[in-house]
Amino acid sequence: MKHRHTKTISKCDKGFSLIELLVVLAIVAILTVVGVPSYSDHVRAQKRNVSKVHLLDIVSRQNQYLADNRQYASNLTFLGFSNETYGITKNGKHTAADSTDAIYVISLGNTSNYTYSVVATPVNQQSQDNGCGTLSITSGGLHSASGDNAYSCW
Repeated sequence: MKHRHTKTISKCDKGFSLIELLVVLAIVAILTVVGVPSYSDHVRAQKRNVSKVHLLDIVSRQNQYLADNRQYASNLTFLGFSNETYGITKNGKHTAADSTDAIYVISLGNTSNYTYSVVATPVNQQSQDNGCGTLSITSGGLHSASGDNAYSCW
């Protein structure tokens, strides 16, 4: 006698339908389109904040130099740095100005005995920051940026 084993296939055993798969892919695509630019903007802003810390450090050093010498330093070596310009990495560490790890190059500009500006110029991958571009602070405390959305950079 033969026994027939009949197995009924339930909906759970079939897997996903093509429509369900397409809906999931569409949701993932939408999240990617919205999320990646937002994340990239956040990363650029974080790197911008790293440069601001360095700019403010130089402002502090310039103020101390002015108190000690009755004039501002004409280059960064007078403020304790090894070079007239230096680069900073995304972690805030000093590096050579021409290093591929640098995200900003820090320098002094428009210096005289009684005025200066300290400038952070974006380089390498940070040079894509068109919203803020080059950041600077003057001896008078003026904060500025050269980018398209400069008003939101400080």
